[in-house]
Amino acid sequence: RARVAWLRAGKRRAVPLRLRTLRSREATLASKQGLHSYDRAGFETVVDPAKLLTGRASTTWNLELGAYAGSLLPRTGPVRMSGSCPLPVRHLDDFVRIAPTVQSGKLRLRVEQLQARLVEHSSDGERVRIKGELTAGAPGGLVAVRVENWRTKEAHDLPVTVDGRTFAAEVPLALFGAAEGGADPWGVGLVREGGAWSTLAVRPDIAPGRYGIGGGRELMVLANPSGNTELRDQTVRPVVDTVRWDDGPLVLAGSYPGAGPRELVLAHSGHAEETA
Repeated sequence: RARVAWLRAGKRRAVPLRLRTLRSREATLASKQGLHSYDRAGFETVVDPAKLLTGRASTTWNLELGAYAGSLLPRTGPVRMSGSCPLPVRHLDDFVRIAPTVQSGKLRLRVEQLQARLVEHSSDGERVRIKGELTAGAPGGLVAVRVENWRTKEAHDLPVTVDGRTFAAEVPLALFGAAEGGADPWGVGLVREGGAWSTLAVRPDIAPGRYGIGGGRELMVLANPSGNTELRDQTVRPVVDTVRWDDGPLVLAGSYPGAGPRELVLAHSGHAEETA
């Protein structure tokens, strides 16, 4: 069965893709039947990021696949993905990135021209100081940095200082710590004159930060799956920030400021078998 694929943005933009067939025995096993083989149902394609740039602030590309099955016209449809594993953000330039997303099971590539990005964070024990950089030609009139709780919608506009293309703001740690249970995420964005709001991306080489807020909780400063700045009010827990798998064993590295003995336990997601 012949197949074709393309990325489509709106009705007029399309980028054809070349497919390479891959052996995929999992497809036959997933069909739960023995009459037909789908071992050659797998495919691979390579996308040239330069072809996805449109000059717009944001462009979403939908990945579509067509298959010829004894007809002149292919049967077409979106490429779907299962599972909730975040897909990595790809930075093409300092202020240009491609963020893969899965919406209603459909794989999409969102190309974004960023206005600003986080370049540094630190704390004096009472406040977290965040420092950012504006893209050349970014709109002026920056009046505040806004932190907003994604769950409760509680928001605070914080004073911001601007020096050329750099800006800085201080986030009081006293704003956090009231949550109970697991993680409580807050978004960070920029507010301009007139109320215009934009997200604050994270420079890809900026490591996450963790700052204690008392009561067994901490504030994490990190990039969310979309590559934007997130302040995560959470219980103190182990955090893995580096994964490396060269030759040999898988290496996990991170930090855990909690006291007491420590033991790394791997648990099977299916039958809960554990190994230390």
